[in-house]
Amino acid sequence: PQYTLPLYDLSLRDTLLVEYSEELLNDSGLFSIATDYLSVLPRRPQTELLLHEILTRQPLETETKAAKLLAIAERLELPEVARS
Repeated sequence: PQYTLPLYDLSLRDTLLVEYSEELLNDSGLFSIATDYLSVLPRRPQTELLLHEILTRQPLETETKAAKLLAIAERLELPEVARS
């Protein structure tokens, strides 16, 4: 995927975590695992913006998926995602 923020500012580990987590988000059964991976990213402004971008880019195909995305945003302490 193309990101607004460059991933080269992240460590290789964090870049791989972001990419793998986003793939997991495509499978509704793996949302909680994706959340676990995203939650270990270092809390810096750039990673918070990246997480916001990833979560708001997810298609809201069902109410269940929307609820799961909101739960992920709450768990990652990203209240602005809920307002998007």
